[in-house]
Parts: sequence; structure tokens; C-alpha cells
Amino acid sequence: MKQALSLWALFAFLLVGLHLACTPEPEQTRVVPNQAPETSISGAPLDSANAYHRYHVFWSGFDPDGEVVEYGIAVTDSNIVPVLRDYRRTTRTDSIIEFTANNEVVLSHAIWVFAVDNEGERDPTPDRKYFNAVDINRPLPYITDATKTVGGETTALARNDTMPTAGSSVRIRWSATDADLGGSIQAYRIKLSTENTFSEIPPDSTSATYSGLPSGFYEFLVEAVDNAGAESLEPARWSWIVNYEPDTRFVSVVVDGEQLDLHAGQGPWAPCEWPEEVPTIRDSSRVLFFFEGNDKDGEVDGFSYRVVRTDIVRCSSRFGPFSVFFPEGYISLPLAPPSNPDTLAAYFTSNDYEVFARSQDNEGKTDGTPPGFKFKVNFTPRLRPSALFPGSGAVIDSAQATPEGKLVVRFAADDVESPPVAMSYRAVLNGTYGLVVGPVTDESELFFEFDFPPAGQNAILYTVADPGRRSDSLTVSFTVLE
Repeated sequence: MKQALSLWALFAFLLVGLHLACTPEPEQTRVVPNQAPETSISGAPLDSANAYHRYHVFWSGFDPDGEVVEYGIAVTDSNIVPVLRDYRRTTRTDSIIEFTANNEVVLSHAIWVFAVDNEGERDPTPDRKYFNAVDINRPLPYITDATKTVGGETTALARNDTMPTAGSSVRIRWSATDADLGGSIQAYRIKLSTENTFSEIPPDSTSATYSGLPSGFYEFLVEAVDNAGAESLEPARWSWIVNYEPDTRFVSVVVDGEQLDLHAGQGPWAPCEWPEEVPTIRDSSRVLFFFEGNDKDGEVDGFSYRVVRTDIVRCSSRFGPFSVFFPEGYISLPLAPPSNPDTLAAYFTSNDYEVFARSQDNEGKTDGTPPGFKFKVNFTPRLRPSALFPGSGAVIDSAQATPEGKLVVRFAADDVESPPVAMSYRAVLNGTYGLVVGPVTDESELFFEFDFPPAGQNAILYTVADPGRRSDSLTVSFTVLE
């Protein structure tokens, strides 16, 4: 029995082995991974090349074991590598892209494209092209129209036109052009000269109105920005003035109760070139000035003055500052020194002067072209031609020489403020300076001695100067006989 069971077990074992030996092995399945697609950009500029900012770019993809179903495209600065969220997905294979150009911050750009296949696999090495975007022409803004409305009436606003502060407004219209192919205006930037920064507005906003502006000078500025981000080089401008400035005029100028000639003192002459008709007053005088002002769109509420003094020797002018404003329409000058305001011992001394007066209106606007009144202080001494020896055209001979062989030159001068003894004199004979050798006589004649001049034509220069440094001179020719 036990032997029978063992045989049966051996038979079963052999039967199972035989079955296993006759059963074929299962077929081996080999898994092949999906291959990523490849991407190529075509029609783009060469690397580092310059290209117009509006460019038509093409791209394509190839998948060795499937098909390309879409692309990812990104445009960045040339030094930026985009991350996945920077790409936009598209099924297109071309696009017209507008790049920022002529910009101080962004010049170079990069185009990145990767293909995506039907299994969602994307090209791990996107194709890239980078180049410099340029804009050939910057936009050009210009003012098309400027009007002002005053008291309900609208008229043209000329450049630097003036309008009152009350009941007035200004409207400015503008436009811009861009000469580039496909160029367009993307935005405007506007501001008044009184504002610190430009405000950017959309391209369909082409006018601005200003009203209630306080007194002052205004300039409207507009810049344009095109679709390449290029800005206009210079803004278009339009300027105007709010509040008419007051006008000022001298009414009279009085010295010692006598009125000076206003017309003669208001000429446009340059310093040291004033004609004889400019009023002259005595040395150490005071002057009373009367003036008035009027304002086209307000009231005059004060006056100010300044004094310009010209040194009559050096011909250099010293400009004093304008004074503070005061309500009176007159002033007596010079003012007493600040160190002793109670004294009246302040006078105009020998020099040339011009006094300017300006008015101020109720809005603080001052007369921008204040009138001036010119006058001279200290009358000029005058040589007395009849007292000159030798005089002009004189003929003398050696008999008129002194025993020492000298020629005695005589001349005299008159002055309003100074006696002859208070003045200084000089004679120059043929370039040789003479010295005073005798006192002033009762006839106010001065005497100079020179070596007797040679025979023939000679010349002598007579000069006199008063204590205030005003002077007179005269050159005469005379003949010495042999």
C-alpha cells in the first residue's frame, strides 16, 4: 500500500513536469519611451542683428514618433531666460510681434519657442533668437489749435498771449505723426510747466482745458509715444500768460522845485553814451520822483524802485536791487542811510544815474518792463576858448619866448559848482606834459611853461577836471615861425 502511494506520487510529479515542459513561455513586452519634439524658428533676424521693431516671425516643430499639436512662445529681454509661466500657448506657426524699441532700458529682445507633441511632451531645449529692435522714426507731436475764452467769447490764443485771471480759460488741441511703416501713436504725455511730472493719457485724448489758473507764465507740453515704445525727442509747446502786468510811468521829476525834462531822461542810450540833452543836476542834490501805474485787469497796490549808478571815469555800472513795495506814488532819493534814518544828509554825487520805477497789481504781478529816468549829477566844466593861448590856428615866433626860452601856455575854464581854484588842469604840448607854475590870476587863467616848441606845426591838448571828476578837453593846432 505504502509502495503504491509512492509510485502514484512519482507519477503525479512526472505528469506536472511534463505539463510544464510542454507549456510555452509568455511573450516579453518591451516599453519604448515617447520622444520629445524638436523646434525651429525661421524668418527671425540673425542673432545680435538690428531689425525693425514690428517683425513677422515664423516657427515649426517635428515629432519623430507622433505629431506636434501646439507651441509655447515667449518674448523677453535678451538677458532674461523665461520660465514656463512666461510662455503663451498657441497652435499658430507665425505671428507679427511688436517689440519695444529706442528705449533707454530695453533694446535687445529674445524670442523663445518650444513645440508640444500629442502626448504633452514639450521640447526641453526651446529654440531662441535674439536681436536689437529699432524704430527708424520717433513720433512727432504738434499743437493743432489753441483758443482762449474770456467773458464768454472764444478767440485764438497766440503764443505768449495774455489773458485775465477772472472768467477766462484756455483749450489746447494736439496730434502726432509716426513715419514708421505700421507705426501708430500709443499714448500721449501732457503737463503744464507748473507741474512736476507728465501725465500719460490714451491716444484718443487730444485736447485739454485749463481754467482758474492763478497769475503767472504757463507753458503746455505734450509728448507722444508710438507702438514701439519710442518717445518723441522734444515735446510740442504752447505758452501764455495769465494776468496782465501793470504799466508804470514817471509823472514828474523835481529838483529844488524845478521839473526836469521827462522825455530827455528816458532815452535808450547806453551808459557813457548819453547825449547832452540828458538832464543834469548839481552835485550833492536830492531828487523827488513821482510815478503812477495802471492795471488792465486789476488794481495797482504798490511801487518799487531801483537805482543804477555809472562811474563816469571807469564807465562801470552798479545795479542796486529793487526796493520793497510801498503804497505811495512818489519817493525822495537818495534815502537816508540805514545807520541814521533820521538824517537827510544823503545826496546824489557826481556820477551818471538811472532810476527805475515799477508797479505791482493786486495779484502780486509786477511791471516786467519798468521805465527808467536818466540824469547826470555834477555839471561838466567848460574850457574858455577865448582864454586859450596858443589858440587854434595861432601863429607865434621866438619873440614870444621867455628869457629862459620857454613858452607860457595860458588857459581857463568855468564850472557851475566849483571855482577855478578847486579844479585840476593839465596841458600836453606835442605829447609832453606840462606843470602848473603860476597861481590862478584874477582872470582865472592858469600858466604852464614848456620848452619853446620847434618851428612848424605843433599841437597842444588842454584838459580841466572838477572835483567830481567830470572833465573837458580840447586839442588845438598852432604854427611856430622860424
